[in-house]
Amino acid sequence: MFNAQCRLVHLFDASARKDVQNAIKSSVNTQEIRRNFDDIAATKIREQLKQVERNFNLGKIDKPTFIKQSLLLIEELSSTGAVLTTEEQQFLDVNTGKTNFVGTKRGDVDDRVLKIAEGKIKEAN
Repeated sequence: MFNAQCRLVHLFDASARKDVQNAIKSSVNTQEIRRNFDDIAATKIREQLKQVERNFNLGKIDKPTFIKQSLLLIEELSSTGAVLTTEEQQFLDVNTGKTNFVGTKRGDVDDRVLKIAEGKIKEAN
């Protein structure tokens, strides 16, 4: 179909060709594309969360490292706009004492959340 569109474009003069190109560009919904990329990113982050949990269960990482990595991944997950699962929300509640967690800017570590989590870990030990 795209080849047919390209052939059709070459038949028009320059101004008509430009109009057709603009129509094709505007037909792509950028919000939908962003949403698809965010869904893919959320899936990858959840896979990373599972890997961190596996590493913890196998004894490859200690509990404080597990909690820190998980909190960072959940923060990144929330920054994609993904809705947190009940399990992810419970993890945040237990390890930070916060509800309705809202992530910060992508790549920016929320030190307050990490300090709360470290305090909870120290209390548990």
